[in-house]
Amino acid sequence: MRLWLGIPVYYLCDQHLLGEHSECHMFIGSILRGISIQGYIDRGLVEPWAIEERHDLLAAAMQYRWGGWKEDAHHSELSMKQIACTRQPKWEHIKLTDEQKAANFVTLMNRCANCRALIRYWCQESPEALAAQQEEVAE
Repeated sequence: MRLWLGIPVYYLCDQHLLGEHSECHMFIGSILRGISIQGYIDRGLVEPWAIEERHDLLAAAMQYRWGGWKEDAHHSELSMKQIACTRQPKWEHIKLTDEQKAANFVTLMNRCANCRALIRYWCQESPEALAAQQEEVAE
């Protein structure tokens, strides 16, 4: 499980968009069942306080991509209880470093040809735009 934090949701291919959305719910389910997500936190794969915002961004991207032909592209809103479980004070200070966000970007670029194609599309296939995006992620 992981969240591709630091990477705009429109850079994600359909598979990664749906997968990350599902993983938001998995992280919350684990927290509610008392299963530790500390290993994911330690490896920079999740920021608990960012789960709600990232989920909402993913849901909006799903609605944008598939809302025109799918009546309800997203039907799994987070409950207040689910949101509250991610707001534990012990996690308030946890933020991915710029290096971790840059590593997420590189990992995704190396892992998925479809995401790589979307990134190049959004960067107008310009090496300068792609380099600028990588620098922005690192900042």
